[in-house]
Formats: sequence, structure tokens, C-alpha cells
Amino acid sequence: MSAPIAQLQNALTGRYQIERELGHGGMATVFLARDLKHDRSVALKVLHAEVAATLGSERFEREIKTAARLQHPHILSVHDSGAIPASEVGPALLWFTMPFVEGETLRDRLTRERQLPVEDAVRIAREIAEALHYAHRHDVVHRDIKPENILLTADHALVADFGIARALGGGGEHRLTETGLAVGTPAYMSPEQASGEREVDARSDLYSLGCVLYEMLTGEVPFSGATPQAIMAKRFTGDVPAIRRVRPSVPEGLEQTVQRALASVPADRFATAGDLARALAPGMTTSPGVTPVSVPGPIPTLGRTAAPFARRPLFTVLLLGVALGGGLLFAWSRRSSGGESGARRIAVLPFDNLGPADQEYFADGITDEVRGKLTALHGLEVLARGSSSQYRRSTKTPRQIGQELGVQYLLTGTVRWEPGPDGRGRVKVSPELIQVSTGSAKWQEPFDAPLTDVFQVQADIAGRVANALNLALGEGAREQLAEQPTSSEEAYNYYLRGRSYEERARLNVEPQSMNIAEDMYRKAIGLDSSFALAWARLSGVELYLAGRDATTAAERGKRARQAVARALALRPTLAEGHVARGNILSEIDHDRASAMKEYSAALVREPNNAELLVAVAWNQAWRGQADSAVASIQRAVTLDPRSAEGMLDYGDLLYWRRRYAAADTIFDRAIALAPDQYHAYFDKANNLIDWKGDVEGARRVMREAETRIGPVEFVKKMCVACFDWTGPLAANYERILDQLDLSGFSARDSINYFIARAQRATARGDHGAARTNWESARGVAEHQRKARPDSRRILDDLADIYAGLGRREDVVRVHARFAEVLRASGDTTQLHNDLAAHWAVLHLVLNEPDAAIDSLRSALADTLQWWVTVPRLRVDPFWGRLKGNPRFEALLR
Repeated sequence: MSAPIAQLQNALTGRYQIERELGHGGMATVFLARDLKHDRSVALKVLHAEVAATLGSERFEREIKTAARLQHPHILSVHDSGAIPASEVGPALLWFTMPFVEGETLRDRLTRERQLPVEDAVRIAREIAEALHYAHRHDVVHRDIKPENILLTADHALVADFGIARALGGGGEHRLTETGLAVGTPAYMSPEQASGEREVDARSDLYSLGCVLYEMLTGEVPFSGATPQAIMAKRFTGDVPAIRRVRPSVPEGLEQTVQRALASVPADRFATAGDLARALAPGMTTSPGVTPVSVPGPIPTLGRTAAPFARRPLFTVLLLGVALGGGLLFAWSRRSSGGESGARRIAVLPFDNLGPADQEYFADGITDEVRGKLTALHGLEVLARGSSSQYRRSTKTPRQIGQELGVQYLLTGTVRWEPGPDGRGRVKVSPELIQVSTGSAKWQEPFDAPLTDVFQVQADIAGRVANALNLALGEGAREQLAEQPTSSEEAYNYYLRGRSYEERARLNVEPQSMNIAEDMYRKAIGLDSSFALAWARLSGVELYLAGRDATTAAERGKRARQAVARALALRPTLAEGHVARGNILSEIDHDRASAMKEYSAALVREPNNAELLVAVAWNQAWRGQADSAVASIQRAVTLDPRSAEGMLDYGDLLYWRRRYAAADTIFDRAIALAPDQYHAYFDKANNLIDWKGDVEGARRVMREAETRIGPVEFVKKMCVACFDWTGPLAANYERILDQLDLSGFSARDSINYFIARAQRATARGDHGAARTNWESARGVAEHQRKARPDSRRILDDLADIYAGLGRREDVVRVHARFAEVLRASGDTTQLHNDLAAHWAVLHLVLNEPDAAIDSLRSALADTLQWWVTVPRLRVDPFWGRLKGNPRFEALLR
């Protein structure tokens, strides 16, 4: 959100004249301003109110002083700073200014050139090392060296973003205290920083600089992944990939220098940044036997170099979109139009099936496999299936599709599978790579091969696309392209059929289709017991079916574990296997920390897997890593921009962070993408209640949902969604509720049905009907608990049910077990929420108003709590029974 310009201008009258807003990102808003005293243009950056509140003016001033005292020819400077107290006009604001002249980031240049001339790469790295050496001698570690934080001006490099540094040594007031915001960028983090060590010293910056130099030379980072854990997992599976294998022209001595900077143990790196700078002598860029043109001079110091560089203009560009978890105070934005990483973006549209209709699954399978191969290519962002599949047989032009998806290239194709009389068939694939900007084909080539060579065809297509886009294939990417999941044609055919039914089951909530998928995967495995992909998919199917029926959950869960164990025994690096194991750990064992390790291992192989990133986001959210969760879901939405489900997840995570205005916008997008899906309507309505107490606005949203879905189905869906039936949105649905019966409800949903009826009966004062429905809910829930004794959902329900029945001792016992399960799983977010907010509800149902108010007070003070807010307390009839209580009214004030 933008900083309030009026408040800012009033406070800075006479000092700065704000001309216009340049942009705003996740943490700050940037303005172009005129420094009236010095008659110069400056970039004035204002932290968002919530960031300023988290940071605090005292911490802010310490960081500004840290950055301002670093005066070096290769470090950006800070002009001025200040704090504006909160007033009736607006919240407290923290601001600072820097020079403003446009320039180019190293990321811009890498996006344009991918690999830099060796001489340029060494010079840039040496200048960064000199800047770091100066900062380290002043007890400051940068902690976020990356191409985005390196500005190239004429022939020189400048390092920005020293505002996230922390002082070394001293402790106490000399150390910048933690704010809870992650610092550092995963692809460039040192091992000690990524593992969360608090004592990170100057050698961490040397590792990050080694990553940057490696990328300048090869066009890719040494280890890729979407999270620090993923990068660590890949890093520890082997040595740093050889530079000269990708680029033989790099001198051997330079490669050895980079290898030393990237040593996993800090003691094995260069002792200081000055040592690294001296190692990066200009002479090392020449081949052996060639006399270097010059020798390195002394490392610059402030006293020797300040005067000459003071006459040079300092070129600065500003970060208009600071990534969550990145720089805290200072950064800039590149001007390129590419994605966040500068990667080329491509969508693989469904290949047209030229055979009979019943072979559609085969064409879809080929499409998915080619898409999967392409995701292994560094420098290429491949949109997820959910967004691409909507353009099956589309009549839109490539330019229209490309603009809607935000991609530069489209891969289309046709597939014909011709089974032979001897059981051996042929596959004909005709792919075409289209450049969106021109609508013309950049590459096309037909493939006609025996079905036994279908995997080679898929690899060849991906390889040809890489060649057409000038993408270098590293050794790891080549290995992934060459992988063949099975040697059996028939097994592969069953596998593709299984994927088709599995997809149908997940999209349309069709358990019967999942049963068919299970049968297909088992037939594939029967033909090839070493088919690891089929084992992994079978594990996912068993887990899905375990969640549908508690009475078979234990047996299904056992089969899921056995299947994934078999998959990973066959292929230890299989991404699908690690995802399946992570899902089991998350959904059955509720062990979020261990699940995250599995997801991280999968991200090493598939860093651009949108569905995986969604799983990572929710894992981070439940473990209290809210900002990281939002960053992960943003990445997923970028890769799958037309997925209504992904957009809904994005909105929910923003809602959890109490970023209500942003969440409201995202919920609208989710509704526009899938108008007939109900969850987004409910979540948007709840967001309006928690945000503004906007009952009428929420009712309008619900009426729209009712119109689209139909009244009866709408109320039935509300049961399934566990919507708050006692709240202001449910008043019109009691008559329809009475018309529903249990037909079509699962055992889990029938609990919601009885609870809903009990709550409605309580609201109208019919205590007999309320008790009957509470008892019905208890019977179903207790039966379910026998099959799954530590199910969090069932424990949660039972606490509510026992409260409705007035059985306080059972409430305490069950809720205590519920908290134990949450604590053991590492779900710190839900633990916070339920220990206070849930108890507030239970106390009020048990007719304990004072205890309910005490719990409400704790919930309102908890920054992780999202569904107990003052606006909701004012309008929700459930809390209406507390109206008039002086302590409750004080809370509302």
C-alpha cells in the first residue's frame, strides 16, 4: 500500500518537495522528491506502516546509522532519514533518502547477456569484494549479496542494501535485534545462513559473492531451489558443479578461486574479502603464458579514494517491489520486463490429439511429460498445467494467449499414437515453439518414433526448445532429460491412464475416478515393478482415499507409506516421491518440519513446480513463517496465474497476515477465474467482516454466491466448508437447512451438518433441538475418533460439541490433547490461534463470560491471530451476548 502522501508532505515541508510516486513494494513506497536545501533530486523511501511498527524507530535509526557511515566508492550512500510520529492524519512513518539517477543492476545485464565476459565478471566481483572488505572492517556484514543488489554504473559496481546488515560483535545495543523478517536470498545464502545460525560472520558474504561470480561466468547459480532448505539439500548431494565443464574458456585458476569462495565450511573460504579481492587479480583472466596487462593495486580505503570518487555521480535505481524475505531497508528495481529471475517464460499448451477420442489421455500425458522435462532447464519458467490446460483447442491468437498468461513463448503440438498389430506402436509428435510477440514459429520439427522411444522424443523436444531459446544445459539438466521412467510400453500406457483419472478425481471431487486411477497404477506396477513414478503416484492416491473414509484410513495410510518407500528406494532423487512422503508426514503424521525436508528435496529437482510451492507455503504458514509463506505462494501464482485454487490460497494467506485490502483483491480474482466455486465467496465475506465489520458487503457477496450456485446447494456447501452459521451471514438459510438430510454427506461433513443445526437451534432458543443435534454430532465424531484418535479436525470438533453439551471436563481433556497434537506437529500458527481464540468460543458456549473475555484479550494481542478482530466482535451475533459487559465494551474501544 502507498504511504499517505499528504501526511508525508506536511511533515517534510521546507525540506523536501514530493513530486510523484515511483512505485511501491512489499515493504516500502518510493517517491521522487526534490531536496530543497541542496537543490537535487533524491529517492525518498518510506516504510509501510506495518513494517515500521515491527521495526520500530529505534531499530530504524540504528540501521540508518550503520548504512550512512559506510562511505566507499563501491557502496551506495544514504543522505538523510527521519521518523514521523503517528497522528490523526495517519500512522507513524519511517523514511530515508538516497541519490537518484537511473542505472542498471547486474541482474539486468545477466538477463540480457546471461554470461559475462570473463574480464568483466572478475572486475565486478573484485569491486564488490573491495566494498565488502571495507564494510567488514567496520563490523558490518551485508547478508544479502545478489545481482539485484549490485548496481553497474559506467565501468564500476556499487553495492546497495547495507540497511539489512547487522553489527558484528559487541552484543546488546551494538547488535541489531531480530525483527522476525527473513534476511537473505536462498540461491545466494551461505550454508550457515540458510540453516538459521544466528552468528553469521563476514565469510558468509564471501560465499554469496562466490555464487554471484559463478553466475556471471556460467549463466546459472551453482545451486538452485525455491527455499534455503531446498538449496541446502542439493548443495550437500555433491560438489559445486564445475565451471569449466560449462564454459571451458574460464581459466583454471579462476575456477579454483570460485570453488574456494563456495566452500561449505567457512574456515575453508578466504579469510577476508580483501584476500578474495587480491585473488581476483586482472591477470587471472588471461590464459597461461600470456603476460597480464596490469597488476592489482592496493585495496581502496576511504582516505585514499574518497576525493576522486566524490566527483563522480552515484547512480541509483530503486526497488519498486521488494521481495518478502529480501532486503529490509535498501534496494532497487531492475527495468527489464522479464520475470523475477530474468528467466524466459513459456506455456506448454495441451497438445492436440489426432487419434480417436479415447486416446486424449495419451496426448495429455505427452504434454505433461514434455512440460516436466522443460522445468528442469535453468533460465526457463514453465507455467503450471492448471493455467495452460484452459487453452485446449482455443481459437485465441498466440499473442492473446501469451498476454493473458504473461509468457514470451508458447509450445504447441499434435500427437498421434498408432498401436501396431504386434502390440508395438508408433508415436508421432509435431511440436511448435511460438514467439508471442510476433506470433511466428521460432522452431518446429516432427518426430516419428517407435513407442519404445517416446521418452527420447520428450527429451529431444525439451532439448530443441532449450537450443532455440539459447539456454545452456548443465549436467544435471541433461541427466534429468535423459531419464526414462519405465522400459515397458504397456506399463507406461496404464500410467498415463492413471494420471488422467487421478486428475479428474482431484478437479471434480470424484472418489470413484480415484479408485480407477489406483487400479491403473497397480496394473502399471504389475508390468514393471521398478516403475518408481507409478509407485509415487499410487502413494498419493492411497493418501487421498485415506482422507475420504476414516474407517479405512489406517490401512490406506499404511499402503501409502509402503508405496512411497518403494518409489524412493528405486529412485532416491524422485521429486514426486519426496512430495508424496511430505504429504504423508503432513496429513497423517502432522509432522510439518519433517514434511518440509521432503518438499525441499523435491524443490531441488522441480523448483518451479507450482503445486509443490503451494504445499510449501502452507507448511511455512502453519509453522509461523508467514512472510515466507506469502513469498512462496506469490511464486506459485506467478507460475500458475490462472489457477483459481492457487489464487484462493494466495488470498487466504494474505487474510491470515491481516492484509485485508490485498486479500480482498485476490479473492475477487479467484472468483473471476472460477465463478461457480464457493470457497472464495465465503473467504471474501469473512475478510470483509474481520477487516471492516462490513455486514452488508459480506451479505452481498453471499447473495452473489447463492445466485450462482443455487440456494440448496449453497447451504449444503456451507456445511461442507464449516462456515460460521451463527454469524451475520446465516440468518436467511435456516429454512433451507431444515430441508437438508444426510444424503450426499460424508461422515466428516455430517458432523458439520449436526453442529450447524445445533447452533441454529441455540440461536433461536430451542435448547431441546440443540441438545439433540449436539448428541448426533457427538455420536458421529466419537465414532470417527476411534479410527483416527489424534485427528486434529475431530478433536477440534469434539471440543465444540462437548461445550455445546455443557461437558466442561471433556472439553478441557479433548482440547488439551488437541494442543498436544498441534505442538508435536510444529503447527505454531494454529497453536497460537486455538489456545486463545478457540478457548474464547468454548468459554462463552460454556457460559463463562469473564473467562471468554480474558481469552479474547489474549487473542486480540496475538499478531498471528486472524479470525478474532474488533470489527468482527462488534457485529457477530455470537459475541452479542457479551454486549453491555464493561470489560467487553472496553475491548471494543
